[in-house]
Amino acid sequence: MLTPPERMAYVYRLRGFEEEWQVTRVEYVEYSDLPRGHYTFEVKAVDRDLNYSEPVAVEVQIHLPYERIGWIGSLSIALLLIAWQTSRIVRRDRALHQSNEQLEQKTDDLEKVRIAAESANRAKSEFLANISHEIRTPMNAILGYAQLLRHENLSASQRTDAERIQASGHHLLGLINEVLDLSKIEARQLQLNEQDFDLNELAVSLDSMFAWRCKEKGLRWEMTWDSNGVAAMRGDASKLTQVLINLLGNAVKFSDAGVVELRIARARDVSEMDASHGDAAPAVPRYRFGVRDTGIGIAAEEQAQLFQESGSNVSEA
Repeated sequence: MLTPPERMAYVYRLRGFEEEWQVTRVEYVEYSDLPRGHYTFEVKAVDRDLNYSEPVAVEVQIHLPYERIGWIGSLSIALLLIAWQTSRIVRRDRALHQSNEQLEQKTDDLEKVRIAAESANRAKSEFLANISHEIRTPMNAILGYAQLLRHENLSASQRTDAERIQASGHHLLGLINEVLDLSKIEARQLQLNEQDFDLNELAVSLDSMFAWRCKEKGLRWEMTWDSNGVAAMRGDASKLTQVLINLLGNAVKFSDAGVVELRIARARDVSEMDASHGDAAPAVPRYRFGVRDTGIGIAAEEQAQLFQESGSNVSEA
């Protein structure tokens, strides 16, 4: 006799989750919070005579819910970002360490260069001090002989020559003093030694010196200079003489024929310029010095480099 459905019983289990058979009289079962994985649901029907039917099996695959997938995905992305940022920090630290090592090496190299430069400067100073002593000794002897000659019974031309020797020797000693003052020159602290001097005496000395040099080379020497009304000047006569001798010396050196000329002319006084602005400052005479020659000149592209700190830029070719 058949058992009606409402009197049937069932035994079931979800293999992979539970191994014991469960008994129920309802026609459905529920599972909640199953972990992700593969399961097999098995069920048997039992009639009132306790006869069991053949088991029926259903394969079940459980996946994570969408919200869990999103949360885990976000966490994974965050972990990847943290790992990427960490790798960047590690690479940056390595690069910084390498940069520090390179900087330390460069600092060491610069220190070695500085020590070498200081050693070279000391050697240069010692060399100049020694060579200046070697130059001063014979130069003082020459000046002494020139002084003695001036007290002898000389002709006018001979006396002029002796005075020229003495003036040139004093100028050379002045140049040696300038070169030896290395500390001020290298520190850009060389100051003008302002004092009263006779401009007419300076002009006569230059005239005597370069008239003779131009005559030796077959050049015509001209000097334009009105000494009338010249008052005592104030300035660094040594520096002014040095500049003019350098300019005139180059003019003679680079001229094979023609003329070398020195012009000294009264310029507009400072008081006249101040007076135009209503300033009643006392008159201060000013003079303009010009050197002209018929030599090879200076190439246009080299003129802009004349006052650059790069050594001699004028070609002698």
